[in-house]
Amino acid sequence: GDLQAAKTAMLAEIKKEWEEKDEIINDLRTKLQISNKEVKDIQAAKKDELAKIKVESEKKDEIISDLRTELQNSNKEVGDLQAAKTAMLAEIKKVSEEKDEIIIDLRNKLVISNNEVDNLQAAKRDMLADNKKQLADKDEMIKDLRSELQFSDR
Repeated sequence: GDLQAAKTAMLAEIKKEWEEKDEIINDLRTKLQISNKEVKDIQAAKKDELAKIKVESEKKDEIISDLRTELQNSNKEVGDLQAAKTAMLAEIKKVSEEKDEIIIDLRNKLVISNNEVDNLQAAKRDMLADNKKQLADKDEMIKDLRSELQFSDR
């Protein structure tokens, strides 16, 4: 009987220990499930974050591509403007040289014109002097003829 009672007590003790161990196992299982869920949540969050980063990265790549295109277009415009400026400067230089030639030509014509005016004025002076001399000669002739006329009247 004592043996039976001791055995029953021992079995009750073992059963109690097993129930405690089952409780610990159940707790650990619950904790493991929670932990697994947390890991899955973290993995899902990381996946979402990576997807967002990928989207942002693609947007930034697009922006970089657009900016590169704009830069190329801008560089082309700068090149076109520089070419236009060079052409304009060449045209301005050409026009300036043409104007310089016109100025030189006009100066030469002015010198010639001034010489012609001087020559004409000299010719006019000579003609006037000649006319004066002719008038003086005619005055002298009239005077002589008057004298002769007076002399013959006497």
